[in-house]
Amino acid sequence: MQIYHANIVWSENRDKFAVRRDSYIAVENGIVEGIYGKLPEKYIGAPLTDYGSNVMIPAFSDLHVHAPQYPQRGLAMDELLHDWLEKHTFPLEARFADLDYNDEFDGIWACASLLHVPQNKLPTVMEKVERALKPEGVLYASFKYGEGERIVGERHFSFYNEYDLDWLSGLGLIEYWISEDVRPDRPGEKWLNTLWRKK
Repeated sequence: MQIYHANIVWSENRDKFAVRRDSYIAVENGIVEGIYGKLPEKYIGAPLTDYGSNVMIPAFSDLHVHAPQYPQRGLAMDELLHDWLEKHTFPLEARFADLDYNDEFDGIWACASLLHVPQNKLPTVMEKVERALKPEGVLYASFKYGEGERIVGERHFSFYNEYDLDWLSGLGLIEYWISEDVRPDRPGEKWLNTLWRKK
């Protein structure tokens, strides 16, 4: 038995999005035995991996692949990241920049996907996201926590905090939380996690 602690998010079905904050998931032989708000006594002492306030979702894939990158999965994976981005990813993503969708998606997952959008362009992007969602559709979006914008290396980063939530989107805010970055080389970095619903 292995126990994990985190904010656990999953889809119960295509119409219901579930969030269990500060919860435990018990896994035995690769199968989820249960999700608990309080760790049952029978599991006290079992190996525990604590992800704190970070989000845990069910997946069998690398979630950092952006949707426009799907056509290139497995392409040139032997190249350095910078070269791969410049030669393959950025040109491919640019082809998707102006696509418009209307009431197409039940949910949109934008985990660290909007952090490179300049702050003055984010309202336009969020309007497109809102338009793309079906009525009652849900958006998960995470942003680097902080204030302002800056260039790190050659990349642009936008930072947001809980005081920005009133202008970030015309969607209805369900909830937000702040989590620590779990990567060992990122001590002290935080993320603003948000859940929105189309009104």
